[in-house]
Amino acid sequence: MRCGVFLCCVLIALGSTHAEEPSGQLSPDQQAVRQNAEAFVAAFDQGDAKSVAALWAEKGEMSLDGEAIAVGREEVEATYAEYFKQNPEAKIEIRIDSIEVLGPALAIERGHSEVINDDDESVADAYRLVYTKVDDAWLIASANVQQELLGPPYDWKADLEFLVGQWKVTDGDWSVTAEFEWVPGGNFLKRTFTVNDGDRAARAGVQVIGWDAQERAITSWTFGEDGGHGRSWWLRDGNQWLIETEGISPHGEVVAARNIITLLDDNTFRWQSTNRSFEGVRLDDTETIRVTRVSPTD
Repeated sequence: MRCGVFLCCVLIALGSTHAEEPSGQLSPDQQAVRQNAEAFVAAFDQGDAKSVAALWAEKGEMSLDGEAIAVGREEVEATYAEYFKQNPEAKIEIRIDSIEVLGPALAIERGHSEVINDDDESVADAYRLVYTKVDDAWLIASANVQQELLGPPYDWKADLEFLVGQWKVTDGDWSVTAEFEWVPGGNFLKRTFTVNDGDRAARAGVQVIGWDAQERAITSWTFGEDGGHGRSWWLRDGNQWLIETEGISPHGEVVAARNIITLLDDNTFRWQSTNRSFEGVRLDDTETIRVTRVSPTD
């Protein structure tokens, strides 16, 4: 744990010296939240744990990577006092990315903080502060610092771009057609699919694939028109995608599987479902199915 940064970052938004928008364009409540920044930076740079803690609500909390490290103003003060004792020359800079006022007594601030110690080393972290209004003063109800990158460790959109388009697989009278497309904004990939029995549509549904910043993984949600639904987690392994899936049938039974996509070329991949179970009872793996693009790309 980089204890030098966790406190600073935990103080995080409190002391923002930069904002996404000029302060003149902020509402009075947003300006009040920003003003806490200057108070925090001044207190932090002076090693004043008591003044830092005064920016928290009486029962405010602070956490590091989702794990609580102080609950209540007294613990916040004690935590910072220890930090300042170990890092007497530490200074902090904060950049506010956004301030959202969600109600008369609720605001959320997001941004990044950077702590510089006497060894000239610095570490930047992301933070989120939840403010509550107490007696006309905005105080921190909870502060969470993320020391790890919040974004994906690789370009998942580029990795899954090959799916965009129409696909089809046929097995006797049965066929499955699917179309992948980016939803507006480009942060989610949507798959609509239909399972056909001859000329009759036997089943249909939709799947949404995207990045889960909390779990730091590609995830997807699938909903069938029959009421069944499931969630999956995607992991790339070379030219394969391993998709761990858990779901609920239309009648409430628990189902699970590991689906495997093996890339063959830009217009072809193999699909197989393994480790399948129904209410805990193991099922056989499916045969490998070859899936082809309906309109091949160049």
